Amino acid sequence: MNEIYNEYKDKVAFLGVYVSEAHPMDGRVSENNVKAGICFLQPKNVDERNAVAKSFIQEMKFKIPLLLDSMDNFTAEKYGALPDRLVVIDKKGAVAYAGAIGPHGFDPDAWLATIRKVVA
Repeated sequence: MNEIYNEYKDKVAFLGVYVSEAHPMDGRVSENNVKAGICFLQPKNVDERNAVAKSFIQEMKFKIPLLLDSMDNFTAEKYGALPDRLVVIDKKGAVAYAGAIGPHGFDPDAWLATIRKVVA
């Protein structure tokens, strides 16, 4: 994703939204996350969510500007974005691409193809 961001950041306004933890240690734990050392409790306030998001940015070397979803998970619910989802909004404000919900629906190639169409 950083490569796509670096290539198109002058033509596309990229924004990520950090949403509720999909596999918190006090919820539905993912053994893969535990093995990778990704172990967080579900944030209970904005400061905690911000701290986890900052950790994500550092650990993943994530370059796309990242916003925080509200604690009522408004954005995640509107876009069906839990645990992750790629979306492209065109110049008119319409959804040009909404990938399937991840992680199995995570398709950076389809996302990139749509970005190329939007900037063409």
